Amino acid sequence: MVDGGGVPLQLETQEIGASEASETMESVVDPESGSRRSVNRAFWQRFIDHVQFDHSDQLPARHSGDNWVRIPLSKPLGWITGFRSTGAKAEVGLFLTFRDEDG
Repeated sequence: MVDGGGVPLQLETQEIGASEASETMESVVDPESGSRRSVNRAFWQRFIDHVQFDHSDQLPARHSGDNWVRIPLSKPLGWITGFRSTGAKAEVGLFLTFRDEDG
């Protein structure tokens, strides 16, 4: 693009993270999905903000997919995944993943 005098225009860009870009594009294409993702993120953010661990070296939970969080654990354990189903049978659950043979 050029201005009226033929001088090229510079476009300003704003860098955003890949997940933020994906959420933004998704909300434009499917507003209901974008709203659902926001509700899910708020639910898990409350969990992240309030969960307390007994071990001082425990890493905090962090957002992962659309409706789940991951809590990393030391070997031989792997991680705990917290998930929430909002379908016909609404559930919240946790499962533990082990690493290697020791797990």
